[in-house]
Amino acid sequence: MKGPDLKSYVEATEKKLVAKVWATAAPGALKLLGF
Repeated sequence: MKGPDLKSYVEATEKKLVAKVWATAAPGALKLLGF
């Protein structure tokens, strides 16, 4: 993989991970806050 390809791949993977974490964490956080 060339530099730019690798960078965009890493960024896409990070976005997916962050989205997954939010999807699992958000309902629990909302419950804690009483929403």
